[in-house]
Amino acid sequence: MWRLCDLHNHTLPNEQCQDVWDAAAFVQSRRMLGLNLIAVTDHDHVDRVEELMVQAADTELTVVPGVELSTDRGHLLILAPGENGIATLRQLLFRVGAAPGTQVAFEEVMKVTERRPYTGRLVLVGAHVNQPGSLLASSQALSREGQLQLVAGLHALEVSDDSVFSEWNASGVKQGPRLTLVRGSDCHDPSDLRLRATWIYLPEITPGSFQHAFAMPEASVMFSSNAPKVPDFVIESIRFTGGHHDGVTFEWCERTNAIIGPPNAGKSLIIDAIKFVFGLRSELAEVESISQARMAKCLPSGCVVEVRVRTPSGSVPLTRTLGAAQPPAPPFRPIVFSQTELTRRAIASTPAMSLLDMHFPEADARKSEIVRTQEAVAELFETALCTTAEQAMELRSRVSNSIDGLAATRAELEKLAGSETVAKRATAAISTATWRSRVREEVELWCERACLTPLELSEPPAYSVEEASLQTFVPKATLDAVVADAVNATAVEVERVTNRIIETLEADDDAFAAMQRSIEQELADAGYERGSELEAQLGSLRSRLAALEAHDRELQKLDARIDTNLVNLRDRHDCALAARQALAQGRKHACRTANTSMRTFFARVDEGGDVAAVDQLIGDLATGTFMRGDTRKALRESLDRFALLETAVRPESASSCATRARRWR
Repeated sequence: MWRLCDLHNHTLPNEQCQDVWDAAAFVQSRRMLGLNLIAVTDHDHVDRVEELMVQAADTELTVVPGVELSTDRGHLLILAPGENGIATLRQLLFRVGAAPGTQVAFEEVMKVTERRPYTGRLVLVGAHVNQPGSLLASSQALSREGQLQLVAGLHALEVSDDSVFSEWNASGVKQGPRLTLVRGSDCHDPSDLRLRATWIYLPEITPGSFQHAFAMPEASVMFSSNAPKVPDFVIESIRFTGGHHDGVTFEWCERTNAIIGPPNAGKSLIIDAIKFVFGLRSELAEVESISQARMAKCLPSGCVVEVRVRTPSGSVPLTRTLGAAQPPAPPFRPIVFSQTELTRRAIASTPAMSLLDMHFPEADARKSEIVRTQEAVAELFETALCTTAEQAMELRSRVSNSIDGLAATRAELEKLAGSETVAKRATAAISTATWRSRVREEVELWCERACLTPLELSEPPAYSVEEASLQTFVPKATLDAVVADAVNATAVEVERVTNRIIETLEADDDAFAAMQRSIEQELADAGYERGSELEAQLGSLRSRLAALEAHDRELQKLDARIDTNLVNLRDRHDCALAARQALAQGRKHACRTANTSMRTFFARVDEGGDVAAVDQLIGDLATGTFMRGDTRKALRESLDRFALLETAVRPESASSCATRARRWR
């Protein structure tokens, strides 16, 4: 179904919008704009996607998990529709080291998304590629070819400028290969009326549906402000009462264009029944004869076929009964044909591989051998080589880093080694200066203590008149005078000794200061203020060097393991190649056998496998889809023609094939 999509939405006020985050209001604002699907693509995180999905769960709006990843080449929208989309994006963000405010390497992101578990689960869209700093901006340093190569792995490009959009959509992106263009609002503010949405045909909200739509933009992407026009008449379902499909109803969406299933499942009978209801007959007599015979065998008289058709006035059932009078033909006639008719119309002279393998009994064994060797190659590549290579890549990035890698660390150590002696001398000089200062303080403190401690004499007793004669034995004043003299003499001597100590300490002050200035100048020349800084840096460098040397030894072991695994991989690849060559040789022999035993519509089998006359088929498929000529050319070049032929011809036994070949001669 067609859905109006905006693949570039932001939830938050990271610039000029609302101040309070309100998930319900966000969902309502998108619904009011008539959107059917939005991708929430905040910058480098998915924190609010789950809340929005819950809010939109019971509405007609679908929320797809996404993220706008900041890379060194510009912004990249990564969408993860389907189950576990949020978990997949979180794992991817962790894997590439993304975080708000940082940039990751664009090439590394593309490499990671090509690996499991991301293969087939993500949709990659270049964000506003024409804006400054983006993937295809005019200011981008890469050449035009480099820019186009950069975006070659993306599924679509978002163009924000209307004039650029019109130019690129009309004449090709950068006047080069055509790439699918979409519009997106890059909307940070829900009230922003500049929203530009894109109509995308999405039967299901899955990565495959997005990728299919972007692969065929002529028929699946529209930019009109009005809803795209849907077909007036669409077959919705077919129901059988009686016969081979009794009680079964088959339902389709409006773009169903093929019925695929195993042999003998009744696919051709469904085509026959649709043609029967609409009164269609093939102009190829052989095809019509086969169709009538199949109908008679599988839908006996009395069986009812009901085809429900959607018309502009609503759903209408068309019913016809085998063997009964038929109503008038419906007002429109669909284009319907079976694989047999397709084969007759479009394929002239090319074998189906299954027909060749009927004449090569060992084909199944060779195919099984190829599968086994390919599985062994894949297992060795993914479990051994890829894991080991990732470990080696991580270690090599550390060891070979031009800033702090092994060579850089050794060079930095060598550069600083000559200054290590200066650093030690500077540290020793600081210690010496500290000691000298401490000694001076200790001497001065000792001097103060020696001089400021007086000798205090006890007071003499009080005498009465009768004992006055004893006072002659109390010379207090004399003693005080003697003590004062002693104190003065002691102070003079202590000061003299203190001065001698300080003079001794200060005798080499000038020489010591000159030595300190010399050391400080040498440190300054080396780029340091203190010797301790240089010694600390040398210690850190030596520790880092030891760790890097350990990494280097481990890297050498990993490289040796990779070499061994590459040899094993080559051996297994050679086994697979030998099995393929054996299968090819067997098919050549089968080709000669088939040429001598069959006279069917294949004419003579071409062992080279060239497929001719498929242009008519491609032209039929292009009818009504507005497919451009360059798209048809790309389709022709990429068509897996062997697969087309294998599905076009039902596998048969060699005997039945020979019997039918005789009947067709």
